[in-house]
Amino acid sequence: MKRGAAGLWLGAISATIVFLLVLLDPSASSPGPISAVHALSAGIDEHDCAACHGSARSDLRTACAACHAEVEVDVQRGRGFHGQLADGGTCGRCHAEHHGAGFELASAGAFALAGVPDRAAYDHAGLDFRLGGDHAAGLACSRCHEHADAPLLASGARRFRGLSQECASCHDDPHAGKLPDCRACHGETEPFALAAAFAHPATFALEGAHARARCVDCHPRGGEFAIEAGGGAEATRAARDCAACHASPHAAPFVAALAARLSVAAGASCASCHPVESGPFREPRALTAAEHAATGFALDPPHARATCADCHPRIDAPAAHTGAFADYRAAHPGRAADDCAACHADPHGGQFAQGATGVTDCLACHERLRFDPVVFGAREHARTGFALDGAHQSSSCHACHERRGDAPRAFRGTNAQCAACHADVHAGAFARGAASPADRERAQDCAACHTTTSFARGQDFEHARWTGFALQGEHSGLACEACHPRRAVRDAHGRAFGLVAEAFPGPTDDCATCHIDAHGGYFARAPSAPACAACHDPHGFEAAAVGFDHARWTGFPLVGAHARSACAACHAQRADGTRTLVHSGARGPQDCAACHADPHAGAFAARGAGTECASCHSSESFAPALPGSFDHGSWTGFALGGAHAAALCTSCHPRLAARDATGRSFARAAGASCSDCHADPHAAQFARGGATDCAACHATGPDFLALVFDHQRDARFALDSVHARLSCSACHVPWPLPGGGSAVRYKPLGTACGDCHDPRGGQR
Repeated sequence: MKRGAAGLWLGAISATIVFLLVLLDPSASSPGPISAVHALSAGIDEHDCAACHGSARSDLRTACAACHAEVEVDVQRGRGFHGQLADGGTCGRCHAEHHGAGFELASAGAFALAGVPDRAAYDHAGLDFRLGGDHAAGLACSRCHEHADAPLLASGARRFRGLSQECASCHDDPHAGKLPDCRACHGETEPFALAAAFAHPATFALEGAHARARCVDCHPRGGEFAIEAGGGAEATRAARDCAACHASPHAAPFVAALAARLSVAAGASCASCHPVESGPFREPRALTAAEHAATGFALDPPHARATCADCHPRIDAPAAHTGAFADYRAAHPGRAADDCAACHADPHGGQFAQGATGVTDCLACHERLRFDPVVFGAREHARTGFALDGAHQSSSCHACHERRGDAPRAFRGTNAQCAACHADVHAGAFARGAASPADRERAQDCAACHTTTSFARGQDFEHARWTGFALQGEHSGLACEACHPRRAVRDAHGRAFGLVAEAFPGPTDDCATCHIDAHGGYFARAPSAPACAACHDPHGFEAAAVGFDHARWTGFPLVGAHARSACAACHAQRADGTRTLVHSGARGPQDCAACHADPHAGAFAARGAGTECASCHSSESFAPALPGSFDHGSWTGFALGGAHAAALCTSCHPRLAARDATGRSFARAAGASCSDCHADPHAAQFARGGATDCAACHATGPDFLALVFDHQRDARFALDSVHARLSCSACHVPWPLPGGGSAVRYKPLGTACGDCHDPRGGQR
């Protein structure tokens, strides 16, 4: 026996042994858990090997066919997916088992083993189920096979089998089965509503607006021309004309006349004006003049220049028309050539339909080719009650009859007053300044001062009456231009005469509006500010009114010497005509230093003493200090005691021959030390550091010779009983000075006896 044959026999014997062992031991262990689809859906026990692998009388294919009979039929007949496979009956080759509950038996791997590497690209042609158009353009399997990706099929569910290629099996049939194959009209590539595969018959080409229409627009369901009614064969129907589908808004005589000119049937004449290929229907070509005459309205001048839109505007929502073609009827109501009101709104709003000028025919005033009212002249205007004379004769109608917003231009009832047409160049000033209600009413009448031939001001203008400002005093002699300067360029109203407010803005009853405030606004800051007229009159500014309350309006009462002073003494006139104010100091007019120089040069303020001049002086006279008011010690630092208290002021402050720059007539004191006023009789014997303290020895009492010197305490030589009885001059005698003269010698003196006494007896 050859070796190969022995191998086959060995394999067969081994398989038989395994098979017998399985039969003998049905509880043998499974090689692994089976998939969920078999374990749960089919209810197969994974330890029941014979259920799938067969028994002595069956095999694996037979066991599979018991549950998958349809697949077995396909394999036997050589059809379908499995029937076209070379080994379609070998189930286990593609559908492996014992890999666990999560293993998919119809996975991508199973398809790859069957020779389909990409399931999504599977060619259905072999199944006699060809995919065309969008069906073959990458549709996911699940779009048609809803369980294609389901890991576990429900009982009775199918993954790929059981589908039909009829369109209605997947798509709704809007024709309810009354038409043949859907693909014949709709194809498989374009949207269903387009019916892209349907070729409309040449007897009615789909052009222009018809090409944009939907099928149901011309073939509505349930109607005579419904798609289902013709079985989809439009070629067998008679072509329709415009009137068959579209109602006509035109009058029958116009349609008949136009059809006769074109030699076509009345129902087919629409296309002559409304070309189908260009569309839309509501924007036709323009009619010729001859065609328009067929409407009964010949386009003669001035209508020959008008465009269609001028007379027939596009109206999308006509308010006064309802029903079919409401917008067309609103734009084409049917009119006569001379019936202007039929097309044109009365720009006068019916103003000329009544009264002396009552007319309803526009041509009564206007020419056919010119709208200007050439027939309406000055004579006709006089019949309105307003004669055109003076400058009005050359004015245009529009100059007086202006349009106010959207309202008609006003003619009837036009106000004849000047202010109704002319802007008030005085800005209502006369009405505001009028003295009485009657004058305020008359102020509205420009004719009170002006005429229609000249706007110049009349010579009899009453300034006080119409402006409220009387021209008195200096004002009466001024030229008008002094307050009303002429403009270099006239304003929008033609005014060249300036307004007061332009040169002098402000209230006219306030002098400061025109005149510089000579007081620099001082009185305006006063608690009760006076008007200029309280002190001055219009005849002369310098003439101050009697009764000026200086204390009330300046806060500074004029008493004493101030009451006798002239105003100019305190208020000097500046170069610009204004006068100086007194209170230049920070403390106001009560501060004497604001006007007067301090003759004490701030000496009292430097010592922290009183700085108010009134502490020592009165407003009556500066010279005498008030009795008992001056504290010499506190305010100068030099108390007047002893002989100083009895001395006259002039002893230390002699009178000056002439007052100084501050007005001072008394000299300043020489100083506060004794040596500043008194000569030192001791020739500086007691000086220390260059200064002599006289008070160390002399009392400040009335007697300068009264000493406070204690010889026992203050001298180097204590006086014993003998020396104490001696007079001072016994030891301190005059001594000649180097420069001449003499002085009593006090120091230096010796303290030894020999310094004063001769040993031989006597005193040296």
